[in-house]
Amino acid sequence: MGRLSSLGAWVPHLVAASAELDDPVIVTSRVAGSAPTPDLSPLTMATEMAAALVRIHELDGSGLRPTPAEPLRGHAPIIKRAQREWDHLDMSDAVLIHSDFWCGNALWKGGRLTGVVDWSGARSGPRGVDLAWCRQDLVLLGSPSAAELFLEEYERLSGAAVDDIGTWDVQAAASAHDRVETWLPNYLGIGRVDMTAELLRERLDAWNAKL
Repeated sequence: MGRLSSLGAWVPHLVAASAELDDPVIVTSRVAGSAPTPDLSPLTMATEMAAALVRIHELDGSGLRPTPAEPLRGHAPIIKRAQREWDHLDMSDAVLIHSDFWCGNALWKGGRLTGVVDWSGARSGPRGVDLAWCRQDLVLLGSPSAAELFLEEYERLSGAAVDDIGTWDVQAAASAHDRVETWLPNYLGIGRVDMTAELLRERLDAWNAKL
């Protein structure tokens, strides 16, 4: 949490902690905002989340567990492709990554992003991990165009092109392949009652077919 402090009110700050194994306690400040409303445009989400991710990726990830550590395991075609393309990933320029950067881990108010939570998976790794994961979330919300806008905004604001984003998209798709239906409670939990397990599968498969 200390290394996140430069993000100010966007992130929780440590208030108190106890490392007692029998009764561990962590108390943090509360970050303002709530889940994105169902009528929030994915295009708005894309621009807000791109700006936030640029700031996050400016932080030093050294000393955190590196990710990804090894190729995904499995036999589905998209997983086999991810295995074949593993050596094409650019693992250089490691930054602090969130590792689960999707709209439900962002807090919102009036269409603006007010915070980012759930930092338990923070790691040191290539920025493509977060970028591909967020792009996939925007696709699952039904907006491939928002996924493209997200990347464009990130590259514009950071001043750097992410040349291997297609390869990272494949890694994210492979990770989602066997479990995308299990994410339905997460989307229902942020008020997306329009979502179904079948719809998540349909949107993921359509996205994968274009990769």
